[in-house]
Amino acid sequence: MKPEKPRRDWIHDWPIRQKLMLVIMLTCGAVLLLACGLLGIYQGYKFSETLVRNTTVLADVLARNTQAALSFQDQSAAQQTLMALQAETNIVSACLYDAKGMRFATYSRDGVVASFPDHPMADGSHFEPDGLTVSRPVILNGRRIGTILLQSSLQGLYERMRLFAGFAIFVIVVSGCAAYVLSSRLQRPISRPIRALTETARSISDKKDFTLRVPAHGSDEVGLLTDALNQLLATIEERDTALRAANELLRGEIAERTVAQRALEESEQRLKALMQALPVGVSFSYDATCHHISGNATLLAQVEGVANDNMSASAPEANAHGRKLRFFQAGRVIADSELPLQRAVSENREIKPTEFEVLLPSGRRWIMEGSGAPIRDREGNVIGGVAVTTDITERKRVENTLSEVHAQLAEKATQLETVVEQRTSKLRETIGELEAFSYSIAHDMRAPLRSLRGFSDILIGEHAAQLDEQGRDFLRRIAKSAARMDKLIQDVLSYSRVVRSDFPLEPVDLGQLLNGIIDSYPLFAAEKADILIEAPLPLVQGNEAMLTQIFANLIGNAVKFVSPGTKARIKIWAEPGPEHIRLFVQDNGIGIEPDQCERIFAIFQQVSRRFEGTGIGLAIVKKAVERMGGKVGVQSQPGHGSIFWIEIQPAQPPRTHP
Repeated sequence: MKPEKPRRDWIHDWPIRQKLMLVIMLTCGAVLLLACGLLGIYQGYKFSETLVRNTTVLADVLARNTQAALSFQDQSAAQQTLMALQAETNIVSACLYDAKGMRFATYSRDGVVASFPDHPMADGSHFEPDGLTVSRPVILNGRRIGTILLQSSLQGLYERMRLFAGFAIFVIVVSGCAAYVLSSRLQRPISRPIRALTETARSISDKKDFTLRVPAHGSDEVGLLTDALNQLLATIEERDTALRAANELLRGEIAERTVAQRALEESEQRLKALMQALPVGVSFSYDATCHHISGNATLLAQVEGVANDNMSASAPEANAHGRKLRFFQAGRVIADSELPLQRAVSENREIKPTEFEVLLPSGRRWIMEGSGAPIRDREGNVIGGVAVTTDITERKRVENTLSEVHAQLAEKATQLETVVEQRTSKLRETIGELEAFSYSIAHDMRAPLRSLRGFSDILIGEHAAQLDEQGRDFLRRIAKSAARMDKLIQDVLSYSRVVRSDFPLEPVDLGQLLNGIIDSYPLFAAEKADILIEAPLPLVQGNEAMLTQIFANLIGNAVKFVSPGTKARIKIWAEPGPEHIRLFVQDNGIGIEPDQCERIFAIFQQVSRRFEGTGIGLAIVKKAVERMGGKVGVQSQPGHGSIFWIEIQPAQPPRTHP
């Protein structure tokens, strides 16, 4: 079957003369088309620029002429002014808008159905496929009183482009004829030397006469090609000498290959020595049948073999040492075709490490981990295989021991978890009972305290005259101590509710919450404290009762802990963050030592003994904030006031149910 000739373009078979003429004609045509195209684009651009400028000037003139009509709302005068556009043949429609953007007067040329936007367009010019739209303002005394909109036709542009296209076609046709005449004459100095070169080459090919030479035609590319062909003909005479030199070179290469073969044999000897010294078993099969397998010393020791033994379990000889071995996997007898080396050769792929149990002729058992890989020639054909075996008996014994230990540990861990769960359950019950007991005790203690305060007030109010000053002082101290004890119990109950109660989180308006707190607490009245709330405050995700307790405690502390004779000044603001909202309460109080800023949030801790308090208010603040998933802190210096801050989550959007 003859090879198929490659497909060629139709121009490849043309004579060089016609090719040169075609190149010249195409070059001239492309240049003319490019020049005409660029000139046409320039003409269209200049005409568009002139059209925009003229239409803009006309729109500005109409804007000045319609100032009076817009000022006095005279639509008839504005209509007459727009009718003057009949003299401008390119203007097809116009519209005048008043200051409110409503159409005031319109104009359209006969036979044109004009459509105007309901409101004026942005000032400037806008090209559309069917025309140009120009929008200009009507200004009177620096104030815009309306808008003039002109729509111009592009018919003039299209007529000019058609005229230009006709002229360009005429120029291209005339230029093409001139190029054809000139190319037919100018190609001769190029085509003649090439034809002469072609004829000489054909004569040499037909006659096998290498004495022929091509006559020279100058020193251009064709002349260089002629000289090169003549030099080639001279070189052919020296081919015998070159062939003899090539034979000598070939002999040298053969000698080098002999040296390389010896080096390869030495490398194989070193590789064999390395295989014998390896601590793992290595076996080889030098054919794809795996009928004969040899191995290193480690493999012989693993299978209780000797040198020159055939280790193949696939050997055709019944007395081969490999036939005496038995292989098991998960209690199942393994056929010889399932062993790593045989699989690697038959499947032509690497076999990952696989575990087997090996039974030797002596009755000894051991666990083998084997992997295999095929040996391929340069073409990728399998010509043998290699396998690596490792004795992992000891490792498997350790793994089994570890598995037993892990199982025992897991059983112990399960038992411990059961004990921990039982003890945790009992601990929860005990804590619940203690909380209920403490809550009941605190609640019941208030009854005698209320009686103590009541009787003290009765004695002071009704029998004070029968007591001396010291007795009255003792009664006042008793009443004051009872009130302080009652306040302490109330705070303990509040702290217990914060710790034990489950409360929902929902969006809370902080601004409304703070205003309600300030209005409902007489202590926060304007004559006692200046409280500034920087609005707006964001919505947060919290519990309204807990937030009320938090801000009442913080603002109450700010009012209480001020120097004598100083009016409290409190500032509250918020700073949104990427995940939390930080709220600040700043005061002008006595301040806190920096090393006490953490301690004051613990229960029964006070800022100063000079001021009355239970030491529970800030503990309630900290616990309530933490229950809502937030943080609390303070920045303070003695004598410079304090800035308490809390971090809380922003309000979550309401969930929508499908």
